[in-house]
Amino acid sequence: MTGMRWHVETALEESKGETGLDHFETRTWQGWHHHMLQSFLAHLFLMRLRLLFEKKACPYHISGPSIGGRGR
Repeated sequence: MTGMRWHVETALEESKGETGLDHFETRTWQGWHHHMLQSFLAHLFLMRLRLLFEKKACPYHISGPSIGGRGR
């Protein structure tokens, strides 16, 4: 269970830097949920693109780098 925590923290850190997860100024819960949903969907899209281009760049490489850039 504690091993899964690292993946969640890494995803949140990347979302803050890449998709503006921390740049919200909303007045309602609906606006906050809308911003969070859009940020997470944008991060999912970027992660899938990264994985797609990683596979195309090195099709015969078995052990590629991790998503977060760390070797864990």
